[in-house]
Amino acid sequence: ETTRFYTFVVIASDGELQDTMLVNITVINVNDNDPVFTFSPTSLFVYENDDVGQLLSTYEASDADIGSYGSISFSIVTADVPFTIGSTSGELRLSSAIDYETTPSYTITIRVEDGGSVPRFTDLTITITVLDVNDNVPQFTYAIC
Repeated sequence: ETTRFYTFVVIASDGELQDTMLVNITVINVNDNDPVFTFSPTSLFVYENDDVGQLLSTYEASDADIGSYGSISFSIVTADVPFTIGSTSGELRLSSAIDYETTPSYTITIRVEDGGSVPRFTDLTITITVLDVNDNVPQFTYAIC
């Protein structure tokens, strides 16, 4: 990633005669670096009455490779969760209504993946705690007669 080519001169000599040749070596880039999270909170909180679309956090990552090998995208690995992540922005958002009484917390895995033909990736596990709000009307469980 730091040096794309080398150029040097080779001199061959038998003691009396000599010859020189210019040698150019081109370094071919390979996808040899995993992307890494550079900003990665692993514990988040969300109120059960937060609006769909609420921004929870923005994740950042980088890849030391160059070209398409260094391009990154985000995704959520965990299926059926009420969250989405922007593939290029890294913005983790609430994608559907949540309820503390049904599910008080979620553990999800987000992935950052590079643009290699055989992509390299790094996963991050996040715990999202749902905070309770007073959203249920009290109810009588039995009547006294």
